[in-house]
Amino acid sequence: MALLKCPDCEKDVSDKAVSCPNCGSPISTNENLSSASAKSGNQNSVTISAEIASQLPFEAKGLMSTVNFDGKFIVISRGLMNPLGKGETKIAIGSVNSIEWRPPGLQSGFMRFNVAQGEIRGGGTSVDRAKDAVRDAHAVMATRKHSSDLLKLKSLIEQIMQNH
Repeated sequence: MALLKCPDCEKDVSDKAVSCPNCGSPISTNENLSSASAKSGNQNSVTISAEIASQLPFEAKGLMSTVNFDGKFIVISRGLMNPLGKGETKIAIGSVNSIEWRPPGLQSGFMRFNVAQGEIRGGGTSVDRAKDAVRDAHAVMATRKHSSDLLKLKSLIEQIMQNH
């Protein structure tokens, strides 16, 4: 296994990876392109129905961050007060394995995008999981006022994932 540099974020990525676990950008090598094509077709070729396309681009605000979705990429933009600091994370829709939703209650909730070749966090108490989400570049914190838009976003992305 060799390490390559991601063309977008320049982090080290395995030559076996189809997409960067950090930013979701597709990694193009002859080996992973042929294996990805054989398994599921092109990672970024996504078929979107007219009904879903009419709702794009979609923006949902979270606590100290905003999520934008254009049908191909999920972009989480963090504000200055976010614990991770100001910046953004770009995730290719084809690299998302699942979306974890924890509704806000007495504490903030969160939505986390679990990505291919990335760590899927599990176990622990709901308090532990919420604390982890605060420092996760693939997660968006939510209060009750953010829930409606984030749940609409989750539904849109899951519909596309089902057709992908």
